[in-house]
Amino acid sequence: MKKIFLALAFGLLLLGCIGSAQEKTTAAENSNQTGSPTQETADQQGNTPASAPAQTTAMPAATPALTPTVSQAQTETVQTTATPIPAPAPEARIEIKGFAFSPAEIEVKAGTTVVWTNADGAKHTATGDAGDFDTGLLAQGEGGSFKFNEPGTYSYHCTPHPYMKGTIKVT
Repeated sequence: MKKIFLALAFGLLLLGCIGSAQEKTTAAENSNQTGSPTQETADQQGNTPASAPAQTTAMPAATPALTPTVSQAQTETVQTTATPIPAPAPEARIEIKGFAFSPAEIEVKAGTTVVWTNADGAKHTATGDAGDFDTGLLAQGEGGSFKFNEPGTYSYHCTPHPYMKGTIKVT
């Protein structure tokens, strides 16, 4: 499409230049036809008589900027189908630090993913008291997650350190 447009623009530009040259030739011929016989003879010989006034050639008016138009046959229709991008799922973060879950209690909406990240040197887990989720052992810098789809209150603990406890309320 871009090539067609450029070719069209170039062609119109050339037509403008050719038309300009033809207008100059026509103006010069018209000027010669209206001159006196003395001027015609002098002009044909390439000399201008001293008594003859200087002859000026009419210049065509400035050529307007060429703006190519595109016909319907040259247009193309591109249809796109928008694919909706799902909104990111809500997420809550809990840090394991100092042998504690921080925050120890949170409230989230159903569908939220809770991410636990271990900042301690010791390995920890986040294990549901009812056995409904378990991150497995997390070394320092590692994380685990669980998506809570059902409303309810979920109590959890760290398996190697059962005194570490937390609660997640899902609404």
